[in-house]
Amino acid sequence: MKIKVLSLIIFFVALLPYALVKADVNQGITLAPISADIKLKVEQEYKGSFTIRNNEQNNLNIEFKEADLNDGQVTNESNLYWFSIDSTKHILDANSDLQVEYTVKIPTDTTPGRYSKAILIKLVNTSEGESTFNLSLTYAVSIYVESLFNNELGTRIKEFYSDSKLIFENKVNLNLNVENASGFSKPLINLNIINPSGKIVYTTVLNESLQTLREQKTYKVTASWPNINLFDIGPYTAQALVTDTLTGKTSVNRITFFNLNWLYFGIILLVFVGGVFFLRFVRGLIKIIKINRDVNSSENLLGVKKDSRKRGAK
Repeated sequence: MKIKVLSLIIFFVALLPYALVKADVNQGITLAPISADIKLKVEQEYKGSFTIRNNEQNNLNIEFKEADLNDGQVTNESNLYWFSIDSTKHILDANSDLQVEYTVKIPTDTTPGRYSKAILIKLVNTSEGESTFNLSLTYAVSIYVESLFNNELGTRIKEFYSDSKLIFENKVNLNLNVENASGFSKPLINLNIINPSGKIVYTTVLNESLQTLREQKTYKVTASWPNINLFDIGPYTAQALVTDTLTGKTSVNRITFFNLNWLYFGIILLVFVGGVFFLRFVRGLIKIIKINRDVNSSENLLGVKKDSRKRGAK
C-alpha cells in the first residue's frame, strides 16, 4: 500500500512542471481597464491610461489608431485625432506589461453631445516579420461633450491658487473656492497633483459625502507626496475638477508651481564649494608660477652680475 501511494506521489510530481507550463503559456493579450467614461468641454483635455499584458512568448509591435463605436461595432478607423498617445514605447515585450498613457482633447468644431470613441490597439508578432497586423484590441471611451456655457447653473470654481509658486520637499498648500450659481448644489471635487512627467503623484476627493452647498465654500488642502523621482525638475500642475452631482455640470481649473528637493540644494552647495576650492587652487598655482619666475629672474640677474665682475677684474 505504501509503495502505491509513493508511486502516485512521484507520478503527480513529475506531471507538475508540464501543468505549470501549460497554465502559463498562450494566455493571449489582456487589456485593463477596457473602457472609460468622461465628460469634457470643447478644447478641454483629459489624461488617462490603460495597461496591456502580453502573456505570449514573442515580442509584439504596437500601432495605435482611432475609430467610432456604433452599437459596439468599430467604424471610421483613422489616425489619432481626438486622442494622442503619450507613451513613447511601441514594442510590447514577451510576458510583460506596458502602461499606455493617453490624452483626449475635444476638437474646437465639436458640437455638444455624447460620442462613442475607441483607441484601437493593433499588434503584430515581430518574430514573424509580417506586414499585416494579426491582433486588434479596442479601448472604448464614452465622451460627453458639454456646452461651453454649462456653468451658468450648478457649482463653479471661483478661485484656485497655491500659497507659493515655489515649494519644497513635495508639499504644497492649496486653496479652492467654489460657489453655487443655482440655489443649492452637491459638488464632488477631485484634486490631483501631476508631476512634470505627466504622472499623478497625489489625489484626493473633497466633499465625498456630497454635503449641500448653498452659497460658496473655501477648501484648504495641504498636499504632500513621496519622492518618486528626485530629478523631476519642471512645473508641477495642480488640477481641480468640480462636478455638480445634481446637474452633471463640471468645472476644471489648473495652476502650476515649482517643486524643489533639498537634494538640489546639496548638489548646488557641493558645486559651489568645489568651485571655491578650485579657484583657490588655481590662484595658488598662479602664485607658485610667479614665485618661480621671480626666483629664476633673480638667479639670472646674479649670474650676469658675477660675469661682469669677473670681466672687470681681468
